[in-house]
Formats: sequence, structure tokens, C-alpha cells
Amino acid sequence: MAAGEREFSGVVDAATPNVTIGVTRHSLAPGVQQIVESNSGDVDPTFIANMLVSPLLSLTTRQMTVLSSFGIAGAAIATADIWYQQKVENGLRNATSKKLTIATGYGAPRTVTASINTPAELAIDMFAKSSDGTTVPIAAGTGTMAANPTPVIHTIGPMKINGTEYQADTFSIDFGLQVVVDTSSGFLYPTIIYVLRRAPTITFTFKDVDARIAIGIEGLQQSATDSTFYLRKLASGGGRVIDATAEHIKFTVDDGMFTINQIEAPHDGEKATYQVTLKPISDGTAAIIVIDTASAIT
Repeated sequence: MAAGEREFSGVVDAATPNVTIGVTRHSLAPGVQQIVESNSGDVDPTFIANMLVSPLLSLTTRQMTVLSSFGIAGAAIATADIWYQQKVENGLRNATSKKLTIATGYGAPRTVTASINTPAELAIDMFAKSSDGTTVPIAAGTGTMAANPTPVIHTIGPMKINGTEYQADTFSIDFGLQVVVDTSSGFLYPTIIYVLRRAPTITFTFKDVDARIAIGIEGLQQSATDSTFYLRKLASGGGRVIDATAEHIKFTVDDGMFTINQIEAPHDGEKATYQVTLKPISDGTAAIIVIDTASAIT
């Protein structure tokens, strides 16, 4: 018996927004919800049918500049190809790849994570929907995969709370998007996707005692001076892109509250650590988090 084919992840290439994403992982859940029934005292089920098919693609990428395409609110998706590269036995990769295509849907940024000596990563969910409730939201195909983008890698950068810089070990954002995928009229596939609410959370881990003192036990309100948090770009073939070059990523928060979640002080550990959470709120004018994917570090 011949061995079956084997595949690896490929890029995710979207026409809208116009972006090709090099991934560290992508995972597709078909989202099949079934009904299995029996009646009249039968021991075994006698009926099975699909009630809903709601596909969801989850991916992670180190291509942090993709944030410029999805922002903090997500973006409509059209013709997003999910590529799978075929392994060639006794070789490398097949020139022809297989793909699954989301015809239309919505892409939601989920999290940003960064820590010392680790590449920053972005997680995105892509929800597929049907144009009319009866057309399958995802189609299979083959072809030549879009070119893999040149790697662009960032890591944790400076963290400035109310204008004062503190040394952080980890930094993460949960964009807090509550996404509703809905259907109607008994359709098998979803026909509408929208954001019900957004409640982002930013979390840091500090070993910097000054951060604990500044925030205090009761927390610290965001002041008139915006808080800024950076992802520092790595220089290919070198170390770091210099601060003055506008190639780093900057997050700005205008309003909110910092709180110390936990203080860990081990007996024989390296040093005490402080986990801090910032919950941004809207002032009705500025975006709740402003993202600049081409910023200098100032």
C-alpha cells in the first residue's frame, strides 16, 4: 500500500484586506453542529443531520505588521486562501499546493504576546460566512501558493506608563472582541457576523520595583500623558533596528486603569515579579488602543 500524502501549513493569502500572512500555525475548525436523534424508546439513534456549519480559521503569525490590516476592530475578508504545502517523499515541497478558500467573512485580532528573548506573535481568527445561507462558505482547490513574505520579527520593547518608562519582562494584549456569528430562516450556514462588544486587556510582568510603587495597591489611573508600549524590530543579520528608525510597533492608550494583579516574591528565586493589568476605556474621541506599525521608539 502506497503512503498517503502529507501536508504542512502554507501562507494565508487574502484579497481583502490585501495581505499575505506567513504563519507559525493555522488551524481550521469546520464548526459542524449535528443533531443525533432517536424516538419511541429506541436504544440506538436513528437520525443524524447537520444543524449548522460555521467554519473558523485560527492562525498565529510573527508578521506583526499584519496589525495594520486588521487593527483593533478586525476587518471584512474576501477570497482568503488557506494554503497547505504538500511534502514530496524523498524531497522538499511540491510546486503545486492545495488550498481552502474562504469566500467571505470577518477577521478578528485576538492577542498579541511578547516577552524577553522571544519573537512577538499575533493571533487572528477568521470566521467564514455564506453569501446566501445555502452556498458553502469554504471551497477546496489547488494551485501555486502565494510567495511566502520575508520574515519581519519583533520582540518586546520599552513600556511607558503615564510617560515614565519601566522594564517589563512580558507584554500581552487581549483585544477582547466578542464576535457573534448568526444565521436565520433555517439556513445551514451563517450569513451575518458582527462584534457585539470590545473590552481589551493589556497585561505586563515587571521585575522593576518602581513599577509596583508607581501603580500602588489600589491601582493607577491613566493620566493626561498617554501610556505607550513598543514592540522592537529585529534587524536581519544583526541585532535590533535603531530606535530612531520608524519600523517598530507602538501601542498607545489614552484612558484606563492600571492594577497590580499579583506580587510573587519567592524565597530563593531570582527576584520578585509583579503582574500588572491595564484595562483601557474609551474617552469617546480617541480609539481605545491606537496602533502604529511604523513608529520610531521615543
